[in-house]
Amino acid sequence: MIEADGAEERLVVDAKSIGFLIFLLSWVLVLRAPTFLVSAIDWDEGLYVSSPPNGSRASALHHGLRDQAIGIFAIFAAALGVLGDSVASIRFITVAFVYLTSVVLLLLAKRLFRSEVAGVVAAISFPVLTLGLQGLSSNTELFFIFSTRSGFCSLSLRLRIPNWTAEKPCSTRSPPA
Repeated sequence: MIEADGAEERLVVDAKSIGFLIFLLSWVLVLRAPTFLVSAIDWDEGLYVSSPPNGSRASALHHGLRDQAIGIFAIFAAALGVLGDSVASIRFITVAFVYLTSVVLLLLAKRLFRSEVAGVVAAISFPVLTLGLQGLSSNTELFFIFSTRSGFCSLSLRLRIPNWTAEKPCSTRSPPA
């Protein structure tokens, strides 16, 4: 996907890349499919669905609002507004964010390690590892991992990142006596 072209790198989208992205989406859907069958919701999901729109009303039910990341309620308000007011909407938006994060990790690992294999391993491993975050729930962390990794990926495109896999020449200096 990322190809070196002289001094600059560019993103190349070909049939192989599109095929892998479709496979990756299928992989995330298969791994997260059981979440659509579970009727119970966890603490974060319940807070998102039952929270007041602006988070300003303080009550015993909403005492956890102050501990949540800024912006998470806007993400869920948009999801619930577009997809409908249900737990399935929250689970679907979680699938979307896990997939997008996997794509960003694919690009980031390929960029940092100059290896297509590193990108594929990162992209395929991330959805599996997210299942360990208290099972199958839609935790806030899943949404902000995407934001932080996207920022790091954007930053890496602007900076000259050394090839971490290249061997460094050994120093010819003698150790001090």
